[in-house]
Amino acid sequence: MKGKPDFPEKVSLCARLYRGLIRETLFPLLIMVLTPNLILLLAHIIVVKNSNLTRVLFVDTIESTLTDAWKAVKWDDLECWSIVSGLILWGIISLHFPGRKYHGPPTPNGFRPEYWNSGFKYYLISMLIACPLIWKYSILHLYYKIPNLIAILIVFGFGFCVILYIKGLVFPDPGICDITKNIVFDYYWGVELYPHLGPFVSLKILINSRFGLFLWQLIALTAWKANYELYIASYNRGHINWPLTTTTLLVSIYLAKFYYSEDSYLHSMDASHDRFGYYLAWGCIAFVPGFYSLNSLYLVKHSPMDHFGLVSALIVLT
Repeated sequence: MKGKPDFPEKVSLCARLYRGLIRETLFPLLIMVLTPNLILLLAHIIVVKNSNLTRVLFVDTIESTLTDAWKAVKWDDLECWSIVSGLILWGIISLHFPGRKYHGPPTPNGFRPEYWNSGFKYYLISMLIACPLIWKYSILHLYYKIPNLIAILIVFGFGFCVILYIKGLVFPDPGICDITKNIVFDYYWGVELYPHLGPFVSLKILINSRFGLFLWQLIALTAWKANYELYIASYNRGHINWPLTTTTLLVSIYLAKFYYSEDSYLHSMDASHDRFGYYLAWGCIAFVPGFYSLNSLYLVKHSPMDHFGLVSALIVLT
């Protein structure tokens, strides 16, 4: 009818509204609210509430449990901050290890990022340092600090993503740099494809590979040793916690495989397509170690040791 927009114009308007308001603003905001609270809540339920879901759901309520989890955080915990800063520093050092030089996939403008194949070397050296230390010293207290560590990772991740956003606006590195002028979406999705710290430090490799994934490994090892320290009397009788041992071995094998073929990861969607913002950077800083390690944390006190022996362990491991 005269004076009214035709149907295609209405569809186009709805599409723009969906893309600009829902997909690029409301959805990222929802994700950035839900994911930090989710990983802290689950870790708090497992470690502090002893995985008592009945009490959490029907007595304390999820809302009060989440409030208690945030109130219990000790932001000045130097041990947790030392773990975070130490892993970042060690990761930066590892990116200078000698290794075979190779390139990532080229961008449409012809830029090709350069890397050095040192991931497996980093993993082996890190494990040779971490395993003896974890075995020699009592680290049961670190198990009870995991929710606190996750809260610190959440805040550190948010701050790191702010720096990434500002860096992309002020002095972007070569490669692709996209700005939509939607602050929420740019912060969530990221601005740069290949952000660097100096000529040799790829921030994607530093955070994704050398920080987030190895922190997951450390938490898995911490959970195994915490179980050993909690039930050392059982170990002295010759009992082995096969469920947790199997889980720890599977995590270690998976991560060793990743580091062995780290160069192929640089051709994956994460490295060659996704911009580096909350979605990827915060996810690797906080969500990967905070969420992927929940099974190990749960098995510290809830391993089905009486019904899961060596044969079962070998079958699952295989």
